[in-house]
Amino acid sequence: MTNETNGISLRRLKTFLTNLKNIFAEKNHSHATSDIIGLDTALSNKATKEQGKKADMAVQSVKIGSMEYKNGTSVILPSYPSKMSDLVNDIFAIKLAPDDIFEKLGNGGNN
Repeated sequence: MTNETNGISLRRLKTFLTNLKNIFAEKNHSHATSDIIGLDTALSNKATKEQGKKADMAVQSVKIGSMEYKNGTSVILPSYPSKMSDLVNDIFAIKLAPDDIFEKLGNGGNN
């Protein structure tokens, strides 16, 4: 039995594999952001972690019609009819015009 495999000695193969390991990065490694071209520039316009936390906790404005429903850090929505049939009955009972229907909806059905 020889130490030759298709013209490559086992010693040369071992050397090649050892060198190959040094060419490629290990699975677990780290880089500074400056090592990655353009990353610092791309990140400079992003929110910080603290800004992100504030944004996650922020209350967005809720507007229905001309009414805005926001009270400090809370949004309190108007009550709505529990069933669509209740709203339809209300509309027909008082014979609302289309514009009045939207106004009624915008005020949570509480006119």
